Amino acid sequence: MIRYATASTELFWRDDAKTSERRAEAVISSARAAERSQSDRAQRIVRAGELYDPHVPLRIGTAATALRTNIIAPYVDTWVSHICAARPRPMWIPMDGTHDDHMRAKLLLAWSDHLFQAAEVYRHAHGAARDACVSGLGVLRPFRPRVGAPIELERIHPIHVVMDDAVGVGLPDELYIRRPIARTKLRALYPEHEK
Repeated sequence: MIRYATASTELFWRDDAKTSERRAEAVISSARAAERSQSDRAQRIVRAGELYDPHVPLRIGTAATALRTNIIAPYVDTWVSHICAARPRPMWIPMDGTHDDHMRAKLLLAWSDHLFQAAEVYRHAHGAARDACVSGLGVLRPFRPRVGAPIELERIHPIHVVMDDAVGVGLPDELYIRRPIARTKLRALYPEHEK
């Protein structure tokens, strides 16, 4: 069962084909509406990415007219190297706690350090920090590939993140990950929907 949150309702996809089809259409239409409203943000991401590295095509389906200078790259790389060299991490600090609270915080710190090492957070952190510096959004997505498997991390490029910008300040109400997939791959995955 996969849970999707859209608007203020939570949608659950189950094996029921009729219900899951309606819910899938609701999620997809909501994602398309958010994508239409964020076209300005997507253009800013593309332009900032071209300023960082003009040889990486970020535009999907169009020819990129890239600037032939990477004027922000030295500054971004310096900032990212300074921040990532410090290896920031969550800290568990009890304020005015007892000795037991301090011992519990020490164990929680060791536990979170272990999770960071197991998920290889610092290996992915450079890319996410660079994305945040260049486009204003850096995304690391924690997930489990299957039930009981260890947590893994995935860096998602900001151009693939679709969110509702209507909120203005704070966290968006809706957030989607959109990945371009070749039609030939889709046909191989879903031969019954080849039309």
